[in-house]
Amino acid sequence: MFTMMNNARLLVGVHGVGMAERATQMAVTFARERKQGRAPGRNHGQNAIIEVAGAAQLLRDARILPIYEGTNGIQAADLVIRRIRLDLGVATAALFENCANLITEISKQDALRIASFKLQNLLATMVKHTAVIVNSDLSHALLHSACFLRGLSATIASAYLLEAAGQANTAQPVDMFRPLAFCYLFSDAAGEVARLTASLEMPTDIA
Repeated sequence: MFTMMNNARLLVGVHGVGMAERATQMAVTFARERKQGRAPGRNHGQNAIIEVAGAAQLLRDARILPIYEGTNGIQAADLVIRRIRLDLGVATAALFENCANLITEISKQDALRIASFKLQNLLATMVKHTAVIVNSDLSHALLHSACFLRGLSATIASAYLLEAAGQANTAQPVDMFRPLAFCYLFSDAAGEVARLTASLEMPTDIA
């Protein structure tokens, strides 16, 4: 059962990556082929463009992924209990160190220095929050597990998107989407970490 669930999670992740790649390809194709200005004839509006381009189908497919994956609350509890607290955060610390080294390397590029600095601060905050999750009692850790899951995943994903932005080759039209993707995800990560910070700072004995 445990092996089956782990395999299912990996397959859902692969499905999500594949859909993201397909959406990027569709966006690039649309940007290349779209004619500027108004052409003569009928104007079917935005909805027709979305349906014809296939974006609506992608959105419907993406919405069902959380159902495939399972209850997010259970996933968050599993992350806290079996992935982080079981080894006292050792594996997570190694992941953080890898991301920190990656960000330091990317910060050498002038265009990404400010973004790297902001992401370094966000990562440092997640390191502190992980220590709280590891050292607090189990009930307290589980109380904040959902916020922790969202903050951790968005922060780590931001680090790898920053790496992709740093490796962008201007000869490839798709590369212009990498910095935009990072900015979008980073804003989401900053919000999730801020919510986690507020959650951890909230007294648990209020009534």
